[in-house]
Amino acid sequence: MKDRPNFIWIMVDSVRRYHTTGDDRSRLSYMDDFSEQSVEFLNCMTSAPSTLMSLSASLTGLPAYFLAQNYKDFQFNTDYFETFNSVLKEEGYETNRAVIMHPEVRIKLKQFDILPKRFWPSGYSHINWFNNQMVLETIKSALSNPEILNSQKPNFWFIDFNCRNDKNISKRVRQTVELFQNSGYNSENTVFLISSDHGYPDPSIGINPEYLRRKKMTHDMFLSDDNIMIPFLLKYPGCAEGKKINQLITTLDLLPTLFELLGIKKKSKFDLSGSSLVSILKGETKREGFLGRCDARWQGQPNRITAIRSDQYKLVYDHDQESKSFFRVGGDLHPGIDEPLLNSDYEESMKPFVEYLERTESQALQLQVEFFLSKLGNKYTLSECNLVFHLDSDQLATYFKQRTKNLCVGSKKIHIVQFRDDVNFLKRLFRPVVPYSGNYRNNTSLKSKLLLTIDEVLKSYTFSKAFFKEEPTLVFTYPLFILKRFLGRGEKMPPYND
Repeated sequence: MKDRPNFIWIMVDSVRRYHTTGDDRSRLSYMDDFSEQSVEFLNCMTSAPSTLMSLSASLTGLPAYFLAQNYKDFQFNTDYFETFNSVLKEEGYETNRAVIMHPEVRIKLKQFDILPKRFWPSGYSHINWFNNQMVLETIKSALSNPEILNSQKPNFWFIDFNCRNDKNISKRVRQTVELFQNSGYNSENTVFLISSDHGYPDPSIGINPEYLRRKKMTHDMFLSDDNIMIPFLLKYPGCAEGKKINQLITTLDLLPTLFELLGIKKKSKFDLSGSSLVSILKGETKREGFLGRCDARWQGQPNRITAIRSDQYKLVYDHDQESKSFFRVGGDLHPGIDEPLLNSDYEESMKPFVEYLERTESQALQLQVEFFLSKLGNKYTLSECNLVFHLDSDQLATYFKQRTKNLCVGSKKIHIVQFRDDVNFLKRLFRPVVPYSGNYRNNTSLKSKLLLTIDEVLKSYTFSKAFFKEEPTLVFTYPLFILKRFLGRGEKMPPYND
């Protein structure tokens, strides 16, 4: 029986938390209407300004920079990291209800169980981009199916919309909420969340897709508030409709909050970085001195920057340049623009931010070492090995040595390298060689790109068996999809009919 609330998360990719003109990333007008039925957190900070990193963080309660070393090698490890999806499944929820627009994200993002093809409209394929109308039609098809309508389990739905090139996106999100409400998902039995994964640079300051292409940059390299602060509207049974909360929160607070709202008592094997917002929703507590963290890029990638933000200030740290910038945020400022401050004038104010950065960075390095050693232990008996490290970080090497000094007593050598560029050279000298992280800082050769593309296809075969079982033709069509993208001819989202 449905003794717990359903949860429906509608995520609109890269929508800002405020209204803008000049592009298609503005806050949706329907968000204004929905805010009158829900509680809106006006200052929600994402864990990362990119989709895979942000969603991975939200669904584990762990910062994005804890979960992987780089994008190219990213395939979320559901055996090591516990997810909201896996916990709900244990608690009796129906979780295979994710409708995701992007085929690559559909395959890479293993924190979700994709809605089975038998519920899709005919003619749709795992290899398709879904535009917003296709997402909506998929939900209509599923909600008209007796198997779903008559389910006796509470449901977890994740709906993935795209704001780009769709003038009717607000209407489609409204129609989606109404579809669920008309199908029995109401304010008494369902928690609704409407949010974005990250924002987007505001065109009023001259940053737009053309600028990014000209500068050979990507939007995730900006940690201004327009890009890292997101809309976050939560409607749950008994909520104070129309309530607005100004306190700073982060997307890491989502998982513990949902556990409490859904009546789930779960102790994670990790110390979650977020905390439940229920006491704040009830007006019982207020966070003092709270700091949030947002990371552009994973630990092993170049051009990595990190933001540490409070209600008033923000520290931005460039890891490659080892440089710090300090800003004033919030208050009477434009909601997407930060005010630069002189570091020398705010040295004392910066100290808690720097200390928080260093502490969380150290925690992340240690967790990644533990994660790596857990994978290594599946192939090698560490007590029979000597580990030889070729790492670009002294701190990282120190963690490895501390963790393995009592284990590596044998004569067999394993060389662990951080740069994938080093692997081919080292393989001629040492065996075996285990890459700790592919950094890709110098990997621009055609041969390297081709090998990485083949590697991606093989990984997808391993991680997406359910898709290939549902659609056997993917054995041929998915490699073709990857090859087209490799040649710069990848499929784009189909156009809209209206």
